[in-house]
Amino acid sequence: MRYTSEELNILYNNASIGLCLFDSDMRVIRINDYLAAIHGTPATDHTGRTLHEVAPHVAARAEPIVRASLDTGRPAQGVWFSGTAASNPEIAVRLDGRCVPLKDDQGRVTAVSALVLESAAQRITRQAIEEPVARSPGTMREQDETPGRTVQESGAYPDILHKIIDNIPVMILLFDSAGVIEYVSPSSQELSGYRPEELAGRTARVFGDDVFESYRHIFDWVRTKGRAWSGRRTARRKTGEKVDVGASISPVFDERGAVTDYVVVLKDITRETKLHQQLSQTQKLEAIGTLAGGIAHDLKNIFTPILINTELLIQDTGSESAAVPLLEDIYEAVKHGNELVNQIITFSRRDLQMKKPVAIAAVIRDALSFLRAALPSTIEMICRIVDEGAVVLADPSQIKQVIVNLGTNAAYAMKGGGGTLEMTLTRVSLDETSVTRIAPDLAAGPYAEITVRDTGVGMDEETLERIFDPFFTTKDKSEGTGMGLSVVHGIVQDHKGIITVDSAPGKGSVFTILLPLFDNNFS
Repeated sequence: MRYTSEELNILYNNASIGLCLFDSDMRVIRINDYLAAIHGTPATDHTGRTLHEVAPHVAARAEPIVRASLDTGRPAQGVWFSGTAASNPEIAVRLDGRCVPLKDDQGRVTAVSALVLESAAQRITRQAIEEPVARSPGTMREQDETPGRTVQESGAYPDILHKIIDNIPVMILLFDSAGVIEYVSPSSQELSGYRPEELAGRTARVFGDDVFESYRHIFDWVRTKGRAWSGRRTARRKTGEKVDVGASISPVFDERGAVTDYVVVLKDITRETKLHQQLSQTQKLEAIGTLAGGIAHDLKNIFTPILINTELLIQDTGSESAAVPLLEDIYEAVKHGNELVNQIITFSRRDLQMKKPVAIAAVIRDALSFLRAALPSTIEMICRIVDEGAVVLADPSQIKQVIVNLGTNAAYAMKGGGGTLEMTLTRVSLDETSVTRIAPDLAAGPYAEITVRDTGVGMDEETLERIFDPFFTTKDKSEGTGMGLSVVHGIVQDHKGIITVDSAPGKGSVFTILLPLFDNNFS
């Protein structure tokens, strides 16, 4: 499918991403206004010149990426620039570049198309995300549209420019003033799951009513303000899977200054978002752990003599004495406090336990034996050991504590009318794609997967976000301390693993633990 040169120029010049075309001598053929603004010089000053001539501060890193694509005939990517903004030396900027070679009919590289993106993590300090203003009625079609004539069905344009747009590894959409999709870049299918022809001629309602309403608000804001909007949004693939995207929406003006179209650029930032959340959680737990660990050791020094002396007083005082019940209350209260202190110490320390190769199935069975004796008979317990030979490098007592804590937590969620507690052990092999989806800093390879599933009351999203926070609990103050799942998280993390939870109100919960298998495991 083709579209006209005029329509191509709309996409090229109004996209909030950097675009540049180099010839075989590494001279600029064309550059869009967005990338020129980043470099700090007008777009017309770049044509026919090298990057070193127009932007020497960028050339040191950018030119080798372009050269690699020219020499190898394959895509190349890397850091285009990393440093401070020319407009403000106090602001950090990182630009990531991707170059795609363009070839003639004989397969010879004749040019290189470059895409340059500002790193989302760096842009947080560079540009505050502004909220869209309240929408005005009638600025976007309420109903979804049936497929009709689109930009892609119109006339031809130069092949080399077609290749540039088609090879950009982000999702680019062109909406008309009524909110109907006129153009969809081919690479959009990787992010959205939809083929371009499935989207062209329709509105954003195809992605869901919530996405449609969000776009209505943003389009109205862009039209009213007359400038681009950028921020983060949650999108939904064709499969229903949610992804985090970095979005930019730019207006296209006619000769009278009226907005005629909207260029939407979406980049999948799910991995970056997970990394940020993981880093934030780790830093929070480490800070709390350091503080709590110091306090806990001091409390343990206070509790220990109280426990010893109270126990001696109970033994020395006659059973008929009225003081005995009081002493027993003191002893139980201090004992409970000492148990909490031990939990805090376990949570706060790292790498203090000796780890050895452990057959994980035996540890799970040991923990289940303890839980069967401790939990009420209204809870049915099921154990499914699929892989008897799974071996991990671990401290068995800590792994048992993880299983017991999760089992006890599940039992509390089912305390009303009983239910089923199911534990499963399997072996999984995760590739790069899988670990990126689960946890960005997880290494690819074989893992022991432990799942703890219950049929309890489940949890809402707000609870799920805080479930591993120290001292957070949904129990009454007399029933829990909020340290159980924090301890579990700390132990799993210390064993180079990951724990995730999937839950919804009324649908129970599933905790999944992944622990790396020992290299020399027996199976």
